[in-house]
Amino acid sequence: NYIMRFVSLTKQLTTILSTPLPPPHQLHLFKSAVATQQTAALSIEILARFFCQQPQCSATFVQVIPVLLTVVESPTPHHKKKDKKKSATSMEIVEEGDQLQLPDNSQVLASVHLALATLCRELGVKVIPHLTRIVSSLLRYLSAGSGATDTEAELLHVSALSALHSILGSVGPLLTPHLTNILTTVLKPSFFASAATAEQFEALVTVLATSLGPRHLVRPIKATISQLYASLMQEPEEQGWIAPIQTLIKLLGETCEKMDSALIPTYHSQLYEVFLTILKFRQDFSNVWDAEEYLDHCDEIEEEAFSQLPHLLLRLNEKRFQPLFARLVSWSGLHSKGRGGATEAVSQYLASSTVFYRALDHLTTTLKGIMLPYYPTILPNILSTLSVSLPSDEDEIPHELTCLRQSYLFKSLLQILRYDPGHDAP
Repeated sequence: NYIMRFVSLTKQLTTILSTPLPPPHQLHLFKSAVATQQTAALSIEILARFFCQQPQCSATFVQVIPVLLTVVESPTPHHKKKDKKKSATSMEIVEEGDQLQLPDNSQVLASVHLALATLCRELGVKVIPHLTRIVSSLLRYLSAGSGATDTEAELLHVSALSALHSILGSVGPLLTPHLTNILTTVLKPSFFASAATAEQFEALVTVLATSLGPRHLVRPIKATISQLYASLMQEPEEQGWIAPIQTLIKLLGETCEKMDSALIPTYHSQLYEVFLTILKFRQDFSNVWDAEEYLDHCDEIEEEAFSQLPHLLLRLNEKRFQPLFARLVSWSGLHSKGRGGATEAVSQYLASSTVFYRALDHLTTTLKGIMLPYYPTILPNILSTLSVSLPSDEDEIPHELTCLRQSYLFKSLLQILRYDPGHDAP
């Protein structure tokens, strides 16, 4: 059987991968061994691609997985010590005290990542016993890499992200327990500085929304939003956190857009709750930055949220939309007593009502006449707000915040009058 003869080569290939590398001072032998191991990993990937689904071969390929995991789980030279630096020559060894910086083997690791992804895709549920180790090893390289050079780190990051993309697309539902950990690991500011990893994120968002859906994604997305907000609160000077938050909002929007119609009655309320969690950004971060920086970040987050929200709302009938709109009014505190009293209470009311009027502007623009039945409950509050000033000290609550709220209020009022010109209330 020629197929089995080909597949039997995996034993020799795994032996090559398991063989320790030559001593680092023997550079020629070391470089040759690295090239041989990379070829072995790629050969396993090719064999798996063509023969993995053959009934008589699958058990052989399952036995390959622990060997590949041993390779990627072994401490890699660039992750052992953070205080070591490479010289200008990539393969030169630099001695620092009693430490040695070993030459690079990131090409081997990237090839093993590729082989693992192919094995997961082709073997399907047969990889379940190894799935936790596979995901952990990939996330290890995504969360580490600070000791590697930029080129090496990017190679490992791209290969690990590509492997995750392939695994999620093939056995995604099996990874549900790991999704929060996956999202919080990959959504880091450092990854968004690279064009290569940014491109991988776009593909990852699409495959998550397509292959998993709301049943698997709602809780991980909500948990990840909370963790990203907490990270931003701890590191407000790190402006890179905004891009990961926007990416997560895109994932939420694509999840709503690709959701099967039969799932809408079950998950529409939970998805909407995640949007409200996102829109708390203006309230939660009102005292973190100065007024100008704060308003810029609010605009970025809310613009992304309101661009994705119609993917959910346009799929709802009036019976389902009505309680969601009532929840938005309640969430914003529109009918509360928060407009007077302590500065903090006034600030919170100002933030929540600003989000509401901006949401109303977007909803009316998107839904047009569908919003007509809800105008009578909104107009009295708009008129009342226009006639009452916020009793706040300008030094404690910047004037720009009050003016911005009034601006969105007038925009929403203009939209109401545009689509309901015959209303008597104005």
